[in-house]
Amino acid sequence: RSSRAPAQRTPQPIRQLTRADLPALQQLYDQQSEVVFSAELFPQSLFFGASDGGRVIAAGGTHALTPAYQVAVLGHILTAPEARRQGYAGAITAALADTLGQRQFSTIVLNVFADNQPAVRVYARLGFQAVHKMVTGRATLLT
Repeated sequence: RSSRAPAQRTPQPIRQLTRADLPALQQLYDQQSEVVFSAELFPQSLFFGASDGGRVIAAGGTHALTPAYQVAVLGHILTAPEARRQGYAGAITAALADTLGQRQFSTIVLNVFADNQPAVRVYARLGFQAVHKMVTGRATLLT
């Protein structure tokens, strides 16, 4: 992370999201079927995003924060289709990493599908490195 490139400027400012943003944040995530977002976890999380006219158009946050071990897991990084390719994912991820670094989190991780090349490029530009390859798939519990 020390060799991180500065994040791109975005048309709308990036800011930390609050409880007041929850309905708009939920709307953003509801647009994407593969994103599972639980508003119940928001109080224990850290989220940044950008809004346009009261609508959250890009956001990202933490899946887990473990201050005792200085580990943070980033996730839910999503940009609405009409706001893509404007630097939001990079700026939000950079804001998260900067804030977590200031809070003494020494390990910041995230998962990304290898075929999501736009996201892979954003994270690599910010200094994230692939450490493990993860295989995912559907499973059926047989009873």
